[in-house]
Amino acid sequence: MTELPRRLTQPSPGQATARGWTGGFLAETPLQQPPHYGMLATSKYPLPLAIDYAETRRSQVDEILDILAARRGGQSVRILLLARGRDNWWPSPRRPRQGTAVMSTGTSVDISPADALDGTSTERALADAKHAFTDRIHELRHAGLGDEWATFPLSPDTSTARPLPLDTEPTGDAIISLDMAALSDVLASFNDDFARHDNPVDVLLAHEMSYWRRIVEARGQFFDEQLMRTMVAVQAVTGAEEQRNAKNAVAAGFDFHHHGFPDTAPHDARLLAAYEHILTTAYPSGNGSHWGAMDPDLLTAALLAEVEDTSDQQFVEQLLPHPHLDQEQQHHGLTVLARSAPTQPTLATSAARAVAAAPEKLLPPRSQDRHRRTRSRSRPLVAARPARRNHRAGTTAGRRSGRLRLGRRYGQHLPHLP
Repeated sequence: MTELPRRLTQPSPGQATARGWTGGFLAETPLQQPPHYGMLATSKYPLPLAIDYAETRRSQVDEILDILAARRGGQSVRILLLARGRDNWWPSPRRPRQGTAVMSTGTSVDISPADALDGTSTERALADAKHAFTDRIHELRHAGLGDEWATFPLSPDTSTARPLPLDTEPTGDAIISLDMAALSDVLASFNDDFARHDNPVDVLLAHEMSYWRRIVEARGQFFDEQLMRTMVAVQAVTGAEEQRNAKNAVAAGFDFHHHGFPDTAPHDARLLAAYEHILTTAYPSGNGSHWGAMDPDLLTAALLAEVEDTSDQQFVEQLLPHPHLDQEQQHHGLTVLARSAPTQPTLATSAARAVAAAPEKLLPPRSQDRHRRTRSRSRPLVAARPARRNHRAGTTAGRRSGRLRLGRRYGQHLPHLP
């Protein structure tokens, strides 16, 4: 996303005096009153707009398209919608605008993740990524951001890179998988604790754990590894536009972490405040909201799946409808889980169970009606839910069968959020 504006803002050869494109980033939670993005209609420079995960930002996409459709004159605007699939959402915004100035033909381009590796080998791409991470880490160290880089090798030996695990071969999220594998290998080259892990995701989570530990202990708190995993997972699921949302998310996280124990006393307010500060420090926001979340999505999905599995498949089902969370945080959680589903399909199953248990809390009113009609034609949910034993040790076919039954009934509600 940063490379596109960087290239467009560079003057073309032989056009040094031509007016260049303007690049930047829109806040996901803008401060202006509606219309939030009205300033886009009055741009004085050619403007490219790239909207990632467009299928989960329907209200924002609709608002931007409507604003640009109503503008008269001005500089060129080009819109690039990046989405994981198009058949389930693209016809709706395209059909009423097709043939207009804002949509024209609405050209769609299908891109395979493997296309990014066209003309180069996986080994070459991995080696290039390792050198790029090495250079960036050196820049951080020279800028005074030492972190753990004091013993970092000047040039890691890319010829001895560990083979990519099967689930990181470049068949799905090719580039992000390769980058994660490259970074994990660089990190493991100077930290024996990281080198114990074979899977790149485990290496990166171990590095995050080291990062969390430093922040927690700097805040004067005892580092509880399992609690911190849970709290970062809560942060990723709930989001927080304002501090009150963050406080409510932290309280919900502590409620879940201690569920099953008797409520002998209220939570320590100072401890809750400390963790709100810890999470905000660990993952600050870059879009105007109160805090951000761990990136990339593949790593977040792996952490969520780990917390869900450790909780005996209770984390998602108990957190999403928690009374401390407002509806926007609940919808944010469903969006995060929908993004995680391609690599961690059990999370979609867990989200479907949460929706089935509390549709009045988790679905918009129109979706609630659709859900009730669907459920009235379905067998009881308990009949389709795989037993815990089968989830862990059952065959792949058995687990997939359970997921598909749930997905047909409730999964269709997850991506269609306001």
